[in-house]
Amino acid sequence: MRLISLNKDPNISVKEEIVTFLNPDYVYIPILKEKLLVKQNTKVLKGSYIFQNNLAITSPISGKVIGLKVEKGYKYVVIQNDFQEKRVNVKRPNISHLSIKILLEALEKHEAKNLLNLFRSLKKRQNIIINVIDDEPYCKTRIMLLKENITNVLNLLSGLSLLYHSEKNIVAIKAQESSLIDECLNVIGSYPNINLALVDDLYLLGQNHYLLEHLKYDASSSLCLTIEELLRLYDLIYNNGYSHEKLITISGSAIAGAGQVFKVKKYTDAHELIIKNYHLKAADIQYVKNGLMRGDITLAPDLIITDDINIINIMKKEEDKCLPCFNCGKCVSICPVKIDCRRVLKQKRRDPRCLNCGLCNYICPSNIKLKEIIRGEE
Repeated sequence: MRLISLNKDPNISVKEEIVTFLNPDYVYIPILKEKLLVKQNTKVLKGSYIFQNNLAITSPISGKVIGLKVEKGYKYVVIQNDFQEKRVNVKRPNISHLSIKILLEALEKHEAKNLLNLFRSLKKRQNIIINVIDDEPYCKTRIMLLKENITNVLNLLSGLSLLYHSEKNIVAIKAQESSLIDECLNVIGSYPNINLALVDDLYLLGQNHYLLEHLKYDASSSLCLTIEELLRLYDLIYNNGYSHEKLITISGSAIAGAGQVFKVKKYTDAHELIIKNYHLKAADIQYVKNGLMRGDITLAPDLIITDDINIINIMKKEEDKCLPCFNCGKCVSICPVKIDCRRVLKQKRRDPRCLNCGLCNYICPSNIKLKEIIRGEE
């Protein structure tokens, strides 16, 4: 498959720095099926478990449970911040030498099913690749994750290379990240078994499958992890699973000035983050969760920052007139899995092969919302 470079608006930019926003007034923790361990008007410490039999979700702040919030069918536990950062005493594992047994025990303890399924059956790997490529335009979350955690990333990658006897250990980033390349090379120089791979700014290289194809590595003999997966693995092994903060990019055409990458407490209300940090230069705006290509339009007041949200685009709302399809065939040519979008448009029937990459929307000269139709949302 021939990958393409996306056209970008030169008026939208993102600063290569991290801004901290670690004192939200409230956090909103989505309610799961498990039994709640906290009650209204009780105090919680940072690191307190919220649900029974769920070690993955803890309070990112200390404060008071003030009740429940219901928004668009979703329920949240609302905790008011006391800004004291009182925390649960947690004994961090003292690991001097990483082993496969220690790795698997950490994954089993915290029920990290996806990583556990991957590593439980993992044998020797010729190549280990860490994917640090942000696919979405105007997003720098992954590269800033590397900048902030480069020592932990390289230490764990070096440890995995010893466990799985890999010959090539690669950290893949975009060649255009010139301001960070020298910084990375300076640190990587201390790790003779790890190399930096500079790749072109081609859409979909942020997906592990396409990155392996582009680097010409055999998937069956390679282990490819996103930097988010690697850092999650690090937390599970060395931090007892705890991670109360995350990075998120805020950018878009409705922002006065450049976008920024923020370090925030998990479960922060995106609306609070935005109104306290930005002046919006348009009255009619829309919010796009997880990027202009793959994301969904949403309302900021409904948007709680969870692990699966890496970017919010704040865009001027523009009316793109939708014209009838004239069978140019561009959508079929660009689709990675060769869905005949014209037939889907005619039948109004969802195609389960859709990768949700958004390339059909991007290329369509008639501005038809093909992605939404293929996913069965129109």
